[in-house]
Order: sequence, then C-alpha cells, then structure tokens
Amino acid sequence: MTKVYRRGFTIATFFVLTCTLLPGCNLPDPVTEVRYPYCLLMSDLVPPAPTFPIDYIITDDLTPAFEWGYPLDCRPASYQIEVAHYSDCDSWGSVEGALISETTGAGMEWSPAEELEPRTFYQWRVAGIIRGTVGEYSEVNCFWTGPTCDATDLIAPIPAGPEEGALVTTEYVILSWTYPDPCLPEGFQPELSDDPAFAGPNLMSVHSVAEVHPAFGQISEAALDDCTRYYWRVTARVGTNWGPTSVTQTFTTDFHGSCGGSPTPPEPMPSDPPVDPGPPPTDPPPAPAPADTTPPPAPAPASPSGDLGCVAQVTLTWSPVTDPSGISQYQVVLEAHSGDQQWQPVGTLTGLTGTSTSVNVQCGWYYRWSVLAIDGAGNAGPASGWVEFAVLLQ
Repeated sequence: MTKVYRRGFTIATFFVLTCTLLPGCNLPDPVTEVRYPYCLLMSDLVPPAPTFPIDYIITDDLTPAFEWGYPLDCRPASYQIEVAHYSDCDSWGSVEGALISETTGAGMEWSPAEELEPRTFYQWRVAGIIRGTVGEYSEVNCFWTGPTCDATDLIAPIPAGPEEGALVTTEYVILSWTYPDPCLPEGFQPELSDDPAFAGPNLMSVHSVAEVHPAFGQISEAALDDCTRYYWRVTARVGTNWGPTSVTQTFTTDFHGSCGGSPTPPEPMPSDPPVDPGPPPTDPPPAPAPADTTPPPAPAPASPSGDLGCVAQVTLTWSPVTDPSGISQYQVVLEAHSGDQQWQPVGTLTGLTGTSTSVNVQCGWYYRWSVLAIDGAGNAGPASGWVEFAVLLQ
C-alpha cells in the first residue's frame, strides 16, 4: 500500500521533484536514454575516449561532429576540445597551439562553428572539466578533410621528386608527388624498381588497401644500390578502385661521386712524330709560391632549422667563406632519424659550388646537417656544428 503525503504526493513523486532541484541528480529518460550523474570528485577527471574522427580517416564534412566517450559512471559538467593542424602538435603544451580551443557543454559531441580547411591533415584531443579544472587530455587522433575523390574519376598523380634524370647521392630516396584535382584520394601507392618494366620487387613499402593513407611522399623501404638507374611511378586509390598510373620517372644513384668516372687520355701512337720541345728557356723559371696549407673557416648554416611543415624537399643554405686560394667546393653531411634519436647517415653532398642545395626529405622524420668548405689548394676546413630540423606530418 502506497503511503500518501499531504496534498496527495506519493513517495515517488516527492523523490522526483526533490531530485530535479538538486545539482548532479539526473533522472534517466525512461524510453531512450541512460543518464549519468555529474562527476564531483577531482579523481574523476580521467582522459575521455575519442570515437570520431580517428585513425587517419577522411571526413568530407568540413564541420564534422567530434564525438567521444567517458570511461566512468559519471560525466564532467563540460569539456575542453582542441583542434590543430598536425604540424602544431609541438605547441600543445598550452592551448595557444590549437586552431580551435573551445569549452563545450556536458554532451559528448561538438562541431566547429566555422568550416575546416579542405584537403588538410588535422589532429584533435579533448579533456573533461570539473569545477573549473581541466583534466588530462585524451590521446591525440588525426584525420584528413576531404572532399574525397570519386572512385570513377581518379586521375594520374604528378611525380615531383626526384626530378627526371636526377642524381641521387643517398642510399634511401624520398619519392614525392602531387595530385592535380581539388579532391583527395584515400591513398597512394608508389612503385620503385631497377627494372623499367617494374617486373622485380617494389622497393617502396607495399600497403594493403586498408593501410594506405593520402600522404604525398614516402621514403624507400630498402637501401638502394650505388651506380644504378631506378624507375618510379605512383597510383591513387579510392576504395578498391585504382586510378591511372603516373608517368614513369628515372634517377641514378652515385653515393661517392665515382660512378661516372673520367676518361683516360689516349697513349700516343708509335708512329706519331716527336714533339719539338722548342728552345730552352733563357731565364730560370720563377720560384713557386709557398704552398697554401691553411684550411678555410667553417661556414655558418643559415636555414632550415626547427619544425617545418610536410614537404618533399627543403633547401639548405649557409654563409660563404673566403680563402687566399679560393673556395673550390662545399660539402654537406645529412643525417636523419624517425623519432628514436638513432641518427642514420642519409648522404654526403660534394662538389657544391654555391651556398645552397636542395635535398629530398620525408614527412615525420627528423634531420640534422653540417657543412664544410674546401679551398683551391685542397685543404678541407672544419665542419660547422649540427643544425637540426623536423619535417612534420602536415
């Protein structure tokens, strides 16, 4: 038997009315929704779990609905969400590094008020807020914005580097390309071979359909052979449909500058008439000038340094140096690592007569370089200090 209070209120009615007046007391929708109470303890501030967009997907919606879950049986009263270009990730020690930094309500879904940029690589993260305190952020997730190309309208990518007929001086080459349409394929597959018919194994990383992402560059998986001509091309993909393959380009490796060789002067034939040496000199030849044994100073690297966006090629520049014998060449040493701090030699560029040179790079890798000068007498000067730069993923 239900006990009735004055004015006909049952115990259940009293509970419902009381609960609606208390903060943190949320009643579930009896049909469609399970409601959770607000988190009240600071120990309840745990990282949310992003659910969309994640895993390098392409979203054609330029105001996508960002969604996440919360792993506890309570919910923060609000959330802090941050969205940034991928190259801004190093600035995320504070919210100033984000393109968007916004406080949302208690719901676990949010859309930007303005459209994101098309064909752009983004990252995002979210954190709960309890009583004005922002908790630990979720893991960072990455995605591309479209529009995604129509599978039936794919066209051939355009090879960018190495240029046709280029001389490559490093054992690992970075292939880069562009896509001329304003849409974005779901992925690209480059091919690299020493066979013009591409009959041998592909020296680039071969991905399954699910693993190919719309990056515009890739480093070779295997070390190349010296003094070898290579052929490469690239194809775009949407779903299981592959578009037309690009034109084939070639480059030749020469790691030490010795592949071309130099012609040997021919021996004089026995039937050649003797060469008249002419009259002997009447005056003794002048004494030779003292040999130059002093090396030139180290050049000063100018650029690049720090973080760069995702590019396939960078130009290294340095200040010129002088020497009494003149400067015959500069040499640049380039090393790289993929994030493990284990520097690997990429190559040594020799015979450089100017104060700049362009090198191919791979997005997501870290590089360092130094430069030295060699004078006209063959004296090699000291190398400059290492200058480091990072080529970020976007």
